Amino acid sequence: EALSRQVFWEKEEEEDATHKSTHLDLLIAEPYFAMTETWPLLSAFNFYNLVQQLQRVNGMGPSTQVVPAAARILACAISSPLLHSAYRPVGNNNEESILGLNHAPLNQQRRRTLKTIPNHKGHASVTLSLPMWEYPYQRMGPYFELTTLPYQQIVEDNNDHSPDRFQGQKPIPLDSDTTAFHGLLVWVDYHLDPGSSKNPSVILSTDRECDHQWVQLLEDPILLDLSNSSSRDFLVCDYVMAGCWGVQDDDDNAPPFRLEILSTTCRK
Repeated sequence: EALSRQVFWEKEEEEDATHKSTHLDLLIAEPYFAMTETWPLLSAFNFYNLVQQLQRVNGMGPSTQVVPAAARILACAISSPLLHSAYRPVGNNNEESILGLNHAPLNQQRRRTLKTIPNHKGHASVTLSLPMWEYPYQRMGPYFELTTLPYQQIVEDNNDHSPDRFQGQKPIPLDSDTTAFHGLLVWVDYHLDPGSSKNPSVILSTDRECDHQWVQLLEDPILLDLSNSSSRDFLVCDYVMAGCWGVQDDDDNAPPFRLEILSTTCRK
């Protein structure tokens, strides 16, 4: 269930004259590496929800250890004209008729098959699972963190869920001269233990452990004006992880879990 194929429960029982309480000593989950659309991310969030639910029903105590201790959702901006041309709608300049042949039905089927996120809330985009080593692309800047799911911290601090964790604004430093932003590569880094400055956490990553990566590809690229050097230092991306627990989602036709790119600007 959730993130794991196996969950090991070791129960510690404490009895007194009036009651008996049971807490987990150890909760272990095996990261899910197969990259089928958003499955690894969905698994990470399901485990996050499971840990919170166990905490609410007093299933875990201060000494409970959760492995992995945290999951970091990471992304990087990419430019890939070839990838965009392979998955874009048929036609040019919003004209779906080519040499008298109407390609609108083909594009409609494409949007259903690729589970296109409509553009009424932001940029239209598709969620893909691709072996990115097969495609030429350029990373536009360093990777950045979308959010962290602090499994162990939930137990230690007794913190509850905050929807703010799943939406925000990220400034992405640009270190390339690419002129078009085509989408995001997204992956999960699992920190098996909390770690410290002297003993860094052991990390398992879906980016390194599987051939396919999650690509959130914009239907229309964001063109960047690099003629003015004072406005090209940062690509600012507003996003929301819709479908997450606690995030309002009023789109019944959209995929149940998705990353929506609401807006992008390039600024100093």
